[in-house]
Amino acid sequence: VDLFYCVRNRDEAVFAAELRSIEQRCAGLRVHVVVEDLEGPPTTDLIERETSLQGAEFLLCGHRVMIRRLLEDLRAHGVPRSTIHLENLEYF
Repeated sequence: VDLFYCVRNRDEAVFAAELRSIEQRCAGLRVHVVVEDLEGPPTTDLIERETSLQGAEFLLCGHRVMIRRLLEDLRAHGVPRSTIHLENLEYF
């Protein structure tokens, strides 16, 4: 499992240490902290640098704009819609 924890800036990465701790205890879990101010928004290219898109299931959770952009980007890279699962958060 590759978990991409996306935040706007380092100050928002409030769960990074906890996720790293869980990563150390769970074989097969890889945590990737994506800081938008440094790396830009999450994209398919960013995901492909860390893992393969082939045969993957994608669970997207976050604000509507990020989800829409990433969904469009995944689809443009040939990822089947049936492998993309969405949960929209409306607190933004």
